[in-house]
Order: sequence, then structure tokens, then C-alpha cells
Amino acid sequence: MNILGAAAGFEHGDMIIFFLSLAILIGGARILGELAEKFKQPSILGELLTGIILGPSVLGIFAPGLQSTLFPSSGPVYIGLQFMSSLAIALFLLLAGMEIDLRSVFRQGKKALSVSFGGMLIPFGLGLAVAIGAPHLIGQNEVENKTAFALFFATALSISALPVIARILMDLKLIKSHLGVTVLTAAIVNDLLGWLIFAMVLGMIGASGATHGIAFTLTATVLFAGFMFTVGTKIIEKIYPWIQANLSWPAGTLNFIIVGGLLCAAFTEWVGIHAIFGTFIFGVAVGQCRHIREKTLHTLESFISFIITPIFFATIGLQVNFFTSFDFGVVMMVLAIGTIGKVGGSWVGGKMVGMNNSESLAIGWAMNARGVMEIILGLIAFQAGLISESLFVALVVLALLTSMTSGALVQKILKRRVPINLVSLLRKDHMKMELEHTDKFQVIHELSAIAAKKLGRDDSEISDLIIKREKLDSTGLENGVAIPHCHLPDLKEPRIFLGVSKTGVDFNSYDQSLAKAIFMIITPADDPKCQLEIIAQLATFFNEPDKTQKLINGSTAEELIAYVKSEQAH
Repeated sequence: MNILGAAAGFEHGDMIIFFLSLAILIGGARILGELAEKFKQPSILGELLTGIILGPSVLGIFAPGLQSTLFPSSGPVYIGLQFMSSLAIALFLLLAGMEIDLRSVFRQGKKALSVSFGGMLIPFGLGLAVAIGAPHLIGQNEVENKTAFALFFATALSISALPVIARILMDLKLIKSHLGVTVLTAAIVNDLLGWLIFAMVLGMIGASGATHGIAFTLTATVLFAGFMFTVGTKIIEKIYPWIQANLSWPAGTLNFIIVGGLLCAAFTEWVGIHAIFGTFIFGVAVGQCRHIREKTLHTLESFISFIITPIFFATIGLQVNFFTSFDFGVVMMVLAIGTIGKVGGSWVGGKMVGMNNSESLAIGWAMNARGVMEIILGLIAFQAGLISESLFVALVVLALLTSMTSGALVQKILKRRVPINLVSLLRKDHMKMELEHTDKFQVIHELSAIAAKKLGRDDSEISDLIIKREKLDSTGLENGVAIPHCHLPDLKEPRIFLGVSKTGVDFNSYDQSLAKAIFMIITPADDPKCQLEIIAQLATFFNEPDKTQKLINGSTAEELIAYVKSEQAH
């Protein structure tokens, strides 16, 4: 028998199934996560969908034997997957905690606090009222611990998702704005208060299985959080520079962060609170250290977000049958009171400190993004037997829908366009890797024919507009790049059609270089700014001569896109 397998209680066959199941979960989550991002949706949607497909909802119906073999509900493989899921979410909460800046709470003062308290107290009150007065409306016909259930549901409606909100603000280039900082600070306060209340709920229901009394659990939790946010941060501030100076990078610093998080997880589990609360609190404390490098955070985030965390979100779909447990009435009730309470409460908080209607409403919709935090709370409560399957499914739907729609609604309210991403405009079917002609006007006709086919337009309409622009002034840039372009009426989104010439085409560039990468840019006539934005990005990207050569060295469109993507990541 395999020594590792025997030590872990695994038989030979169990080890095979465990690694096979883990590979399927991680691979499927990555593929569907990427697909979700292609449609401008959060990757968590694809990761969760992976579990739904592989769980009792889909695979369990069409191939129940295969589903129970790969993803059993008991036994060594089940325990192994549960362990990986627990580790994944603990590390994710560690990362989420590191994104919280406690200093910004004090810098922002009453404006952020007003938004935060408004966005928490009103949905909290609505949640309490429904949970106590009409629990059947949210699929909870039998409630054993009414106080714990009411506090949980109120907290679930009140909490925001800091990582999702930060991503929305970054996409809209609002992260450093006054409004952005206010939203982030309000979300920080929401997260901290929400997790403290949830920790109390877990202590009340004894979810961790600890034997301590509720008084000890709550006292220890408050003292632990207070210690970590005061003395703990000072200790970390002293230790961290020594680690950077004397241990190898990034191994030493990453080891310190992960070990510290796991030790705190063990402590909170021992006192009677879920382990993830410990990693979250340590993440907040270590995140205040001014010595942490951006590269360290990036390395940690890459490992946790792309490899470890998808395991947790994929396993969520294995927990319940999302189709049989979907109750339309419960889902609509949770969506209604959750959205009305959160958006309305944040709007009231913004108005109280002098913000105008559009700003207050934009803040409300941004704060309404629940994301992964909602799902984590729901899953822990469901596993502890506090909520029903139908309510758990409703909370997952709330988390996904609010994460998917919040960014678009903020964008619409503030009338901001999402900045152009050069990589997203490069499509394989919009490229010609070997141009047939060497005359610039013939090249324009060649690329216009491709564009006309893809856009369903007349190629002479496109080529005439681009040639007319080209005759006004050359569109040749330096370092072997040309950008022939035009505005096209009734076009919904900008397009780039790329032609590669090994010999080069004379576009009368300033440095007399022949253009080997010709980017034909076609933009909507009613959005002139996006054309300037694309041209600026191309000019910045190809500011060095070797970049053009490296680009055209790619033998396929995939290699070309991969090169641009990797360079932009740096």
C-alpha cells in the first residue's frame, strides 16, 4: 500500500480517485472561469457552475454512478475534498483580510462611516424583521435557534464583498477617486462588523464543536481581534523587515504570512469560532504592514486565487441540488429585501453627509455587490444546519446576480465608460498573419475585406473611410507599427483588425521604418474618445523597437495574443 495513502487513511484506489477528482475540479473551474470572464462576468460564476455540473444537479442525474464515484458524499475521498475546500477558503479569507486598510477608516471619517452604517443597519433591520416575523417567506419553515438564525440572516443581507467592489472600482478607474475611497472604506467597516457578528452567531450554535461556553467564546473572540488590530500589528511591523532581510524572497515572507494565518485559524477554531475568522483577522493585521512588497501580494494572490480558491467554489456545487432546491419565491424575496435594504441604506447614508443623488445611488449599487463573502457565510450556515437548502441557494443567487450587475449599474449611473483593454480587442478571426500586399492602400483594402465580413458591412464603405483618413495624414507610428483608422456609423463596439507583414509596408512613419504590424482600428462614430484611447495604448505598448519584432515572430494568432497579454501583465 502507498505509504502516504496509508498515513492519510486512503486506500490505493482512493488516492487515484482523489487526485482525479481534484484535477477535474481545478481544470473545470479554470476553463469555465475563463469562459465567464470572456462574457465580462466574474470568474466565480464559472467556478460555481463547474461544481453544479459535476454535482447532484447535473452529473448526478445523468450519470449518478460516476458522480458518486468521483465526488462521494462520505468516505476518504469526501474527507480529502472537504479538507482541500476548508484550506482553500481559509487562505482566501487571509487574502481578503490583507486588502483591508484600517487606516483609511480613520482618514475618511464620518462620510464613509455614514455610508457603511446606513448600508448595514437598514438591511440588518429588514433581515431581522423577516427572519423573526415571517421566516416561511425565506424558506425557513422550522427554526430551532431563532436568535442565531435571525442574526445570521440579518448579517447575510448586510455584508458586502470587498474584493468584488474593489474590482468594480478598478475597472471603472474610480479606485483612487474620492467616491471610490469612500465606498472601499465603507465596505471595510461592513466586512469587519459583519464577520464579528457572524463569529458571535457561530459561537451561539457551537458550529466548531468546541466545548467552551458562549461567554468564553465571545470574550476570547473580541480580545483576539482587539489584540491583533493593536499589539499584533506592531509586532508584525517589527518582525516583517527582519524576515525580508534574513530569509529568501519570496519564500520567507510568504511562509510567515501563511503560517501566521493558519496559527490564528487554529486558535479561533479552538475558542469556538470558525477557523476562517482567524485567517481573516490575521490577514487584516498583516495587511497594515507598510513593508509588504506589491510583488509579494501578487505572488500570494496568484497562488491562492487561481489554484486554491477555485477548489472551494467548485465544491459548493457538490453540496446541494441547485435545481430541486431552487424556490422562485424564496429567491425573489431574498433578492428584493437584500437589494432594497442595501442600496436604500447606502443611499440614505450618502445623502446624510451631503452627497448628491447620483453619487449616493452609485455608492448604493456598488455596496450591493455581495460576491464570495455571501456564499461563504451561506455555506457555513448551511453546513451547520442553521439554514435550509432553498435559502442557501437563494443566497448564492443573490451573491452572483449582485456581483454581475453592480458594475454595469454604477457605470450607467455615473455615465462612465469602462476603459479599453487592448488584449480584449485582439481576436484570432480578426487577424491575418501574412499580408499579401506591400502597398499601404492595397493592405487597407485587404484588411477592410476581413472587417466587412465580420461586421456585416460593405468593404468599400470601410476602405473608403480609412483611405480618406490616410490621405489627410499618415498613420504610421514609430518602431514598425501603423494604425490606419476610421469612425464607423452604427457600430456598437470598437474593433481592431491586425495584419502582419514580414517584409514591411511603407506608411510614411516618422522614423522611416516599414510597418510590419498594421492595426486597423474601427470605432463607433458616437464614441470618438475610444479611438484616441486605443491609439494611445498602442503607441505606449510599442515604444520599444524590439516589441514589434517579438510580436511578428509569433507564427500563430494565439502566440501573438499571448505575447501582448504577457507584456501587459508586466
